[in-house]
Amino acid sequence: YNFMLGNLRIYKKYGNDFSYHQEFKNHLDQELSMLRAKQVEGIIYVSTHSRDLSEMLEQDYDMPTAVVYGFVNGKDIPSVVFDDESAADAVVTRLLESGTEQIGVIAGEKNSIHTVERLLGCQRALFRKNILYNPELVVYGDWSRECGYEGAGQLLSQGIHTIFSMNDDMAVGIYDYADDHGLIIGQDLLVAGIGNKYGDVLRPKLTTVEMPLFEMGRYAGNLILDLLEKRKDCKNDTYKIAGQLRNAQNGSAGKV
Repeated sequence: YNFMLGNLRIYKKYGNDFSYHQEFKNHLDQELSMLRAKQVEGIIYVSTHSRDLSEMLEQDYDMPTAVVYGFVNGKDIPSVVFDDESAADAVVTRLLESGTEQIGVIAGEKNSIHTVERLLGCQRALFRKNILYNPELVVYGDWSRECGYEGAGQLLSQGIHTIFSMNDDMAVGIYDYADDHGLIIGQDLLVAGIGNKYGDVLRPKLTTVEMPLFEMGRYAGNLILDLLEKRKDCKNDTYKIAGQLRNAQNGSAGKV
């Protein structure tokens, strides 16, 4: 099989704003029509943000199709997604090992699937330790560095010194806040994130769960080959790929 890549550059055009629904769909339809015209035998669509793409993928395709970092309800299109819940569980569990029982959360948008599932993972980790989940300790943002900075200030004003940041960009904002206010990460303020975009660059190293992007791509590639070779039925299955916890020792989450 030959490989053909098309880049819609959706994130560059719209960021996390999906209000351009019809315009976004038009871009996708054009790209898929072009691929069909070139007589491809299968399609892997990689989304920019995990969400339901059923309204975007309305056409009935007579070829194997798989979605990465998204899902399609009501259609026989399998999806490969990041296991947000287990990632958050691992991060919060590591923070709890430092001896704290109060963890603040800097989250993404409330309607984001990533936010919802990472909150579930956080709650699961707290439940195992018999710690009551407190929604008052959750600050919602837009995944940006600036929101991490602002969220750190809000949580510290409530006496919180252990923070789970739902992504590494917001975690960098927490580092900025600590630097501006004379706080030492890993001692005065414990932090952990998800993504591993900057984990080894920050000092101390950021405790974070690495996104298994290579593994997700490989799984999707094997999945589409299985569909092409009729080794697997085309069903609306979701395959979750877990990431690995990085910098768990002597990092931003403090000492165990």
